[in-house]
Amino acid sequence: MSLYERTIRLASRLRRLLARPGAPPPHAEVVDLLHPGVIHDPYPYYAALRERGPVHFLPERELWLVVGYEEVSRAFKDPTHFSSVRPQVRFDPILNEADPPDQTRVRRAIAPYFTAAAVEALEGHARACAAELLAANAGRAEVDMVGDFATPYVERVVGGFLGLTREECEALRARLARHPEEAQEARFQDLHEWAQEQVARAAEAPPHSMAGRLFRAGDGTAHTPEEATGLLKLFWVAGITTTVRLVAAAVLQLLRDPELRRAVQADPAWVPALVEEAARMDPPEFLIWRVARPGAEVAGVAIPPGAEVRLCVGAANRDPARFPDPDRLVLERAPNPHLTFGSGPHVCPGARLARLQVRVALEELLAAWPGFHEARPLSTLTYAPSPNYRALNELFVSPGGTAAR
Repeated sequence: MSLYERTIRLASRLRRLLARPGAPPPHAEVVDLLHPGVIHDPYPYYAALRERGPVHFLPERELWLVVGYEEVSRAFKDPTHFSSVRPQVRFDPILNEADPPDQTRVRRAIAPYFTAAAVEALEGHARACAAELLAANAGRAEVDMVGDFATPYVERVVGGFLGLTREECEALRARLARHPEEAQEARFQDLHEWAQEQVARAAEAPPHSMAGRLFRAGDGTAHTPEEATGLLKLFWVAGITTTVRLVAAAVLQLLRDPELRRAVQADPAWVPALVEEAARMDPPEFLIWRVARPGAEVAGVAIPPGAEVRLCVGAANRDPARFPDPDRLVLERAPNPHLTFGSGPHVCPGARLARLQVRVALEELLAAWPGFHEARPLSTLTYAPSPNYRALNELFVSPGGTAAR
């Protein structure tokens, strides 16, 4: 019996099982990616699925799910057979939703903004933002590390990267906050209009403004108004959402593991390793979208042209064939070739900036609030109801005794 036939039979069994009132998906045979149990803790389900093979067809969602490390890594590096071009562009037609060579041209043009020197120049600003927020919240009984710390912290750092003043950054945040979470399209439209306004004023913008740099570059890398608008939107959304999730995930690891906490507090040189392991264990982007092109195959299984493919970074990052003891955070894990920031032509251009922001946030947190602890039971934590990304809704801590600075 072929893998495809076995998967179809498995899906039929699961439909019968899941039809029973209150029946959770069996750990060994998960298909319902939106089941509350999977949203809360997807890793046991994906581990069981991975044990059955590196690729699965899910007929109820009409997609192919790739869960093995080697298979996800190969697909990332093969845009010829696994394309990022969507049948209907949603947000970013020139970078994330494009393939080489068009995507290569844009990546080359924005590369100077993400060099080691360019990112390191932002560290002082990032440290000041984190310290200010921690000091402002130090006297409270409980602080939401998602909404009260990570989100405003990352927004201010990304705002500085874009050349926005504090007032401009706060104004954009307030403008987008007018829309409820579920009104994503309205929020994106407002962001689009803001980016258009920035580009329209680019000729008069300060030299450090990202809009001006994208639009006025005199070295042949200048973008059209449409491209500059799209990149500004992408830098704001992608630069903030994933990094906020990663800051929260790293703080959660410290709350869950007292031994880890003691090790990192005793030697802050371990913080970069903590960032990498937190990124591996709880990647902010869980399922990465691709579309199969003619000739696409995974582990010998042919994928029909035009089929939707999801590369499961969350499962790949815990594949025991690549990571010994994959469900444990190991500071000494080296090398750590996790796929959280992608691989191949679509490796995240802002990965260096994200790493810096998370590292600085943790260093400042451990220094300013050495006694911070959970304010509400960790068993009550909830995640955004999406199989595509991992986002804590809230993470409440008590600052505890604060350190003299």
